[in-house]
Amino acid sequence: MENFVMAISVNNTAADLVLYIILLSIDLSAFIITDIIEVLSLGADVLPEYKLQTPRIDKWTILHYSPFKAVWDWLILLLVIYTAIFTPYSAAFLLNDLEEQKRRVCGYSCSPLNVVDLMVDIMFIVDILINFRTTYVNSNEEVVSHPAKIAIHYFKGWFLIDMVAAIPFDLLIFGSGSDEVRTEKWRLVNKQ
Repeated sequence: MENFVMAISVNNTAADLVLYIILLSIDLSAFIITDIIEVLSLGADVLPEYKLQTPRIDKWTILHYSPFKAVWDWLILLLVIYTAIFTPYSAAFLLNDLEEQKRRVCGYSCSPLNVVDLMVDIMFIVDILINFRTTYVNSNEEVVSHPAKIAIHYFKGWFLIDMVAAIPFDLLIFGSGSDEVRTEKWRLVNKQ
C-alpha cells in the first residue's frame, strides 16, 4: 500500500487517485466488518450487564429483551403502518352510500376489510395486555419485574396513548346504529 501511495504522489493521475480511494475503503471496510461481526456475536463485552444476569420473574412476566417481545414489537409496528396507510385510504375512497347500505344489510363481517380491521384492533388490545406484563429498565439500570411496578410504570407512560389508539371507533359507531357519519356527510354535500 505504501508503494502505491508513493506512485500516486509521483504520477498524480485521476485513475490512480480513484484506485487509491477504493483500496483505502477496502481497508476501512475490513475494520467495519470486524466491528459488525463483534457486535452481532453478542459477546459479554457488548451486552448490557442486566442481560447477562439471570432474572427472577413471575410466570406471566415477559422480558423486554426476549425474542418474543422483539417479534411482537415488529408485528405491532407493521400493524401501525397498515393502519396509518389504510385508514385515510378507506376514508377517502371506500366509504360511500352503497357500502353503507350493504353493511347494514349484511352486517359488519360482510366486508373482508372490516374483518381485518377488527383483527388489528384486537391485536392492539392484546398489545396493551402484553405491555402490562413486560419488564423495563429503571433509572438505576436494573430490570424491574415486579407486576405492580410494571403496571404503575405503564399507566404513567404509554397506557393512555395505547388505549385511545386501540378503541375500535368504527365498530362502536356501527354497533350503535348511529347515522352520524352519513348525516355529517350529507351536511357537507349540501353546503357546497
